[in-house]
Amino acid sequence: MFPQTRKHAEPRLPFQPVLGGRGTKRVSPTTSVSARVKRAKEAKESTMKQPKKKKKGNLTLSLKPKASLNPKPKIQPRKPIPTNFQIDLPLPNGDFQAWLLFGDNGGYSVAKDEWTRIRAWVSLKRSKKDFVAEAVTFHRLILSLKRDLSLESARDSWERVLPPKSAQNYPVCCLFLMICTPMVPDTKIVDIFEPIFQNNHVTVDWVLEQTEEGLRELLRPLGRQANSSKFVIASMTELKKRGGVLPRDYRVLTQFPGVGPKVALVTCQEVYGNAQGVPHDIHMCREFTALGWVPPSDESSLVGFLSKKEAYNYEMCRASIEGWFPRVLWAEMNQTWAGLGQLLNDNKHKQTMAAYIDNKVSNFDSPWRVVDKEKFMLLLEVYRNK
Repeated sequence: MFPQTRKHAEPRLPFQPVLGGRGTKRVSPTTSVSARVKRAKEAKESTMKQPKKKKKGNLTLSLKPKASLNPKPKIQPRKPIPTNFQIDLPLPNGDFQAWLLFGDNGGYSVAKDEWTRIRAWVSLKRSKKDFVAEAVTFHRLILSLKRDLSLESARDSWERVLPPKSAQNYPVCCLFLMICTPMVPDTKIVDIFEPIFQNNHVTVDWVLEQTEEGLRELLRPLGRQANSSKFVIASMTELKKRGGVLPRDYRVLTQFPGVGPKVALVTCQEVYGNAQGVPHDIHMCREFTALGWVPPSDESSLVGFLSKKEAYNYEMCRASIEGWFPRVLWAEMNQTWAGLGQLLNDNKHKQTMAAYIDNKVSNFDSPWRVVDKEKFMLLLEVYRNK
């Protein structure tokens, strides 16, 4: 008996590759050649339309056709800040919130990161009531020192150089002097400007009649008479356009050529008796940094550290002081501390003040304490090699 044979199944259609395709496709042998060629062409075209992929590192990025990309929204240019933006801000008045509003809206000419550092530093110091009280006490001791010793600095001699405040040309003379003082050595202020204001009736027209060349010759003892004469003529020209009336807001005055915040603040205070801020000079920045009344200067520059050259940000120091020092004392800050710095530059005055403080500290009835003596030693150390 023969074994039962297996019934053969229907033969399967062979697998035939399609040209250009991604895999294999079962194609009937009965399919015409032209149909297979047409199908292969269509498969190839569909493959070409698919987006290619580009490898970048471990990621595979799909590069879509440009037509499928969504157009990026255009970045609108930043609108310029109007010129009266800062002028519309309320000035600092000793209130912490008013100071924050002024600084947050660009009232101080400092960078954003600098303002952030000032803001944090002042917030910390204001929370320490003893810090503010100690600083005010030391400020009053310095006032009593200058008064008891009858010491007069170049800053104190301004009143002797300028005409009386009741004089009609006092604002013009004050602006003239303030523009030039940043470029004048402290000891030359009286020698140069006293004869100018005593021998001439200095007005806007008088200054413009001198011309820049004439003022340059008149201010030659300054050593930087070219810049001084240029700024004085330009500022007096601007003042004449305004009818000879000096602006009452220091921010308007800073729009005059050669007038910065310090010059504008001092001028408005001297002319109108309105202390709108605490103007700083090199002496005040130097002293307040030594006393720890302002944030320490940024020493990130190694080149600047090696050169040992003093570099202070006047606006940063000013913003810091106005953030915590009592508003009622702002008017006397510049004359007191700028004048003290000028006195500390003189060895004779330095010895006189040191002997005075030693005597006061040894007296139990004196308000001077050892801690105040140590603070003054910090100032003496700063001016040791000046």
